[in-house]
Amino acid sequence: MNNQSFTTSIVTFVAIIAVLVLGYFYLTGTSATAPPLTTSNILSVSGIRVQSLSSQLTSLTFDTGILSDARFVALKDIAIPIFPQSVGRSDPFAPI
Repeated sequence: MNNQSFTTSIVTFVAIIAVLVLGYFYLTGTSATAPPLTTSNILSVSGIRVQSLSSQLTSLTFDTGILSDARFVALKDIAIPIFPQSVGRSDPFAPI
């Protein structure tokens, strides 16, 4: 029984050391195969589309003549006022 406990302790210790070593190499390792973080002058298809749509939006105008129309001015606000109410209990789950 004592031998099994000792073997389990050794296996656990070796597993923890292995995880720590692998974690160290994973977190501190540098990747030589990673591409450099540089920008290129070649635009992707989606980038070209975004630029095209952006240029179309800058020339977008709205007709604001509807705001001075008699039918728009005759509109009434029928909102119901909301009056402030008291706040509930500070702890709703506390016993009453």
